[in-house]
Amino acid sequence: MEWVKVAETAEIGPESGLRVEIDEYPVAIWNIGGAFYATDDM
Repeated sequence: MEWVKVAETAEIGPESGLRVEIDEYPVAIWNIGGAFYATDDM
């Protein structure tokens, strides 16, 4: 698996998310309790 930088941590506020696309695949990045998670956003 290759890591892809999509945002700075400061761009995703506490308890919120950010939608991005990686190779046209929708992904949601979440900041939950200071930990970051990625889920598909389909």
